[in-house]
Amino acid sequence: MPEKVSKTKVLNDLRWVADELGHEPTIAEYDEVGSYSSRTVAKRFDGSFKKARSVALDTDTGRQPEHRKGELIADILRVAGLVDGEPSKTEYKEHGDYALSTITYRFESWKAAKKKAEVYDGLDEAPTKEELLTDMQRVDQEIDEPLSQVRYNEHGEWTVRPVKSRFESWERACQKAGVSRPDMGPRPADDKELLDDIQNVADELEHVPSRTEYNKKGKFSRQMAINRFGSWPKAVEKAGYDPLPPGGQLGERNALWADEEPYYGPSWDERAEEIRKRDGFECQRCRMSNEDHIGEYGSKLNVHHIEKARSFDSYETANTRENLITLCNSCHSTYEHLPPQRAKDLLG
Repeated sequence: MPEKVSKTKVLNDLRWVADELGHEPTIAEYDEVGSYSSRTVAKRFDGSFKKARSVALDTDTGRQPEHRKGELIADILRVAGLVDGEPSKTEYKEHGDYALSTITYRFESWKAAKKKAEVYDGLDEAPTKEELLTDMQRVDQEIDEPLSQVRYNEHGEWTVRPVKSRFESWERACQKAGVSRPDMGPRPADDKELLDDIQNVADELEHVPSRTEYNKKGKFSRQMAINRFGSWPKAVEKAGYDPLPPGGQLGERNALWADEEPYYGPSWDERAEEIRKRDGFECQRCRMSNEDHIGEYGSKLNVHHIEKARSFDSYETANTRENLITLCNSCHSTYEHLPPQRAKDLLG
């Protein structure tokens, strides 16, 4: 049976996504922006998304299509002639023939492209952390929607490349800037609105909410609070309450298997790392690597209990090798809400 999606179409789509983002796409980014799924892409290249990406972008050899760079430089020079000097991003968007993301991908930054075209007259200084955070906050307010990497490439003074270089990941930079990512839902007008909402949930529950409880009943997401204040306990403190102890609740409510936050045992971190190693440090559904996951989400791959931990009598029986599997954030959120047998069937 002939393939429905050819290698050529997959490679062209990978190049298009890279142009849109202004950098090599991670698996999660491709699944969000691309025309196909990362699994479809991987199937065309021996099950490896990384190999497909390398072929599409020629990253193994480090080569870039020089004739394409020449075309971009010529167009920058043409626009510089129209505006009689160094073109701004806005001026290039108005008069240029290419997307700014295409240029920033080929040259790493808009500034580097202008320098290559010899139309750059500004100071040759990399942005500081403070400048990047201020610019992210500006864009976040201007676009009136969650700040994705694509949107920042379109509207930012710089691109996501220096942001990731300075802060190690986009997610960490968003947390430092206190801005909202696309996966975080509605955002408060200011810190007071967020703190007021935490207090409203506490009043409704008649106790300090755990992170899980706030995610269920709050107007905003717990991640929004974590990004604004650094951690959930700090957000609780800002709202005027004492943070909850480990386990999630006070007094008799702090049972090991109570509610939504079971106790995974004193050696859970070591056990989780053992499972990641067993699974080759890859998500067992989409094959996202641990390295890509840290770059995308700012944390290691998740280790998921196929059958809910709270359904066991102890963490020892919950944490058997057969009941644990490595998943990325995205796949974890999918399987977290499936019945155990359905999850087992899908995971193979």
